[in-house]
Amino acid sequence: MTTHDNDQDQDEEIRSGGSIIGNFTMIPNMAVETLSNHELLLYVYYVFICGMKGRRTCKEAVRTTAKKCGFSNAKLLETRASLVEKGYVRIIREGTPNEPGVKGQTAIVGIGQMWADNFVRYATPEEIELNADQLPDRLLPDHLKRVKPQPDGDNTPQEDDNPPNEVDVSAGTPNVSVEKPNVSVEKPFQEVVSDSFQKNPL
Repeated sequence: MTTHDNDQDQDEEIRSGGSIIGNFTMIPNMAVETLSNHELLLYVYYVFICGMKGRRTCKEAVRTTAKKCGFSNAKLLETRASLVEKGYVRIIREGTPNEPGVKGQTAIVGIGQMWADNFVRYATPEEIELNADQLPDRLLPDHLKRVKPQPDGDNTPQEDDNPPNEVDVSAGTPNVSVEKPNVSVEKPFQEVVSDSFQKNPL
């Protein structure tokens, strides 16, 4: 065996010095392209503060958030409403102001899930098809949707959307049964007629 072969038979120990990358805030690229300056600042702050606390929701007084971002309270609420409309944040619980002798309720803000939207915005059709199982139907082209569009244009999901024990009057039938043993629910005749006219106007 040659010396070179002996070298190949030796074990080696590989050590990593670890990573100093940490304590950073990551946001979707589309936020930079679709948000105003005020919206982007508030969104980044929300993502930052939730990341610092290791939670997916942020609980903080409006005046505190406004002060950190350099906003007035009114500007913060306006900007937050815009972020909610665009899907970047969601309001889990509305806040209430302090009243004399009564402490107000702190608002709870959640971070919206925009990563799928961000992916689709920049992905090629091939990448979208490859990752279709991870994307919601609303972001998929028709040929990849799990619920296929109907020929008449009615894209209502074909699954049963009625909660258990909810009366289905789609056929305009006055007597309909619910999913309970030996139980029958009869709608008043006036309601049945009204439903029928709404579905089939003269």
